[in-house]
Amino acid sequence: MWKFLRLGLSKRRAQEGPATVPPTVRGASAPDHTARRRELVRVVLRDTLRKHGIPTDWIGFEITPLGNSVDGDVHLVHLVVLKWHEHLMDYAPVLQEQLWLGLGRFSPDVDRAQFTFGWKFSPDCACPVDAMPEPAFWSGRKSARVTVPPPASRKFDLPASEYDHRSSGFAPTQPGEMN
Repeated sequence: MWKFLRLGLSKRRAQEGPATVPPTVRGASAPDHTARRRELVRVVLRDTLRKHGIPTDWIGFEITPLGNSVDGDVHLVHLVVLKWHEHLMDYAPVLQEQLWLGLGRFSPDVDRAQFTFGWKFSPDCACPVDAMPEPAFWSGRKSARVTVPPPASRKFDLPASEYDHRSSGFAPTQPGEMN
């Protein structure tokens, strides 16, 4: 019934399907396509981490196919923090952008709409924070419950000794500021 729409196309080209679908995706089954995407993300993540000096065992990933869209398969990539570093989340948006650039470098046919990134934290990542701060913390107001850490001890502060009371005729040495 719809043969009139394929008028002018060769039989082989009509059987292949639409020309907008890349040949690597056209014949691939869903598990094969997901496995290729998983391998692509693995290679790009390792390369990006090495390039920026981040140990490769600090961040892992999980990839989940979300289904088909108009542009192709969409995959959810969870970047899993396996080892905590206090500045890692400061640079998370920049790291994510570097992953986008790496995906484009390794596979030019990759579209941003095909991947969605999210972050997860391993329970064993050793994050030092275990509770949320008081609401005043986020607005910058001081709260009575916000604790300030004690000042660091001086370099030469020593515990009292039994010899401290003896006088040798010299003035006692006073610790000063060290630069």
